[in-house]
Amino acid sequence: MKNVVANTIGEAWVESMRTVMSSGIDFYDEDVKIRECLGFNVRVETPALTDTIVEQYGDPKIVAHTLEKFSKGTVMANRPFTYGACIYNKRGVDQFEWLVDRL
Repeated sequence: MKNVVANTIGEAWVESMRTVMSSGIDFYDEDVKIRECLGFNVRVETPALTDTIVEQYGDPKIVAHTLEKFSKGTVMANRPFTYGACIYNKRGVDQFEWLVDRL
């Protein structure tokens, strides 16, 4: 289990990349070589909509695409599923609402 705890989203991003590059294992997503860590947890202590590290180093198109993948109701032609679909409509269950109701 790998854990990253950071103050900001940007700091979490940088530390996550360090962790994946040093401890990750290479896999293939179809014909694309990727590196990933299974059982990886990230906690951001003070998340904010704006972040100087993300603004300076992040690709705005990639950031927008990633946010879209996590949005409710998003269907993407180039993906068999989105994280948003897994969160908000996993076998017809809104996982977020299910968790809120349990809490």
